[in-house]
Amino acid sequence: MPGELLALFDSAGYLEIAVNRGSAAELTQCRISDPVQVNFS
Repeated sequence: MPGELLALFDSAGYLEIAVNRGSAAELTQCRISDPVQVNFS
């Protein structure tokens, strides 16, 4: 669904935060080096 926030592991094994057809940086207002906490449930 467009605008949906999601997380995935890239080919190098890093966790990516993304938005379908959008910008995760704009949606979350996060910048490079900002700390991020991810909870898996």
